Amino acid sequence: MQTRRRKLLGWLPAVILSLIIAGALITSGVVIQRGLAEPPPPPDSAQVTGADLSLFTEEGLAYIDRSRKVRFDLSEPPVTAASLGLPANGTLAIEPPETGLSYSVAIFGGGAEPGGLTLNARELSIETDDGEVVAVRVPLSTFSSFSDLLNEARADAGTYGWDVSDADRIVEEMGEATRAGVPYSFSFGPGDVLGVAVMATASCEKFGCAVEFEVAPRVG
Repeated sequence: MQTRRRKLLGWLPAVILSLIIAGALITSGVVIQRGLAEPPPPPDSAQVTGADLSLFTEEGLAYIDRSRKVRFDLSEPPVTAASLGLPANGTLAIEPPETGLSYSVAIFGGGAEPGGLTLNARELSIETDDGEVVAVRVPLSTFSSFSDLLNEARADAGTYGWDVSDADRIVEEMGEATRAGVPYSFSFGPGDVLGVAVMATASCEKFGCAVEFEVAPRVG
């Protein structure tokens, strides 16, 4: 009985290893079939504008899903919804990629250097009203600790034009929320140094914060 048990235990690791390898091969096959093993082909005129900006038509959304890249130019408002293939009124939501990867969202504002911002997003939404783009909302793909987030906001304040003078109050209120075991949210902005109005809102709990950027064409 002991010899048989040793033989059984001897081949179990080999079986498990075989299953792991088979699973990895299947996963690789799925990735290759979805086209992630190679870069997508260059977009055509039905997928992006002549300036290589994103279109949100059926063809454009298919390219976004494949490339995971979204590009806006909000530097010369008003930005018409029709020019980007968007409805005149409403909100278009772009869901997280099936692959679990993030989108790279580049927004050009035409203001001070660097002239815009690029964000890694798990999803995004575009709001239009009366035929114009009024806001792009971008939840970031990563979570941050409260302290790291606050330090980043202080460091980036000049880039975005944010007023962070109430940071001490935010620290105090976050401490109270943590002790009470309740969520806490705070915002910085909007600031328009980059040529667009940029606001960041953090939603924090005890172990970390999720951040959403809202970017809008500058008014006036």
